[in-house]
Amino acid sequence: MVIMYAMSYGCIPLSTAVGDIPNRLTDHKYAMLIEKTNEQEIIESFTETLIHLKNNIEFRKQLSMNAFKESKEYDIQLFNKKYQDLFSIKRTLKLLF
Repeated sequence: MVIMYAMSYGCIPLSTAVGDIPNRLTDHKYAMLIEKTNEQEIIESFTETLIHLKNNIEFRKQLSMNAFKESKEYDIQLFNKKYQDLFSIKRTLKLLF
């Protein structure tokens, strides 16, 4: 939710591609994901990506606008409903097993 909240202000997520993040964020559409796993390579990739965003104003603006638009797909009501649905499924499974 923190990432979606930041995106609602037009912030461009810049993250390592770990856990579920690659399933939630689309690289080069409204986020920038770092695929490296070595600490030094991650630092270098973050630096290169930040320089790329700084030097490419139109690309940066497009990512920011896309991030803002994408965040609207995850409003609090939708989040609450999905969260409640998750507990409903969990209760159903518990009754079955």
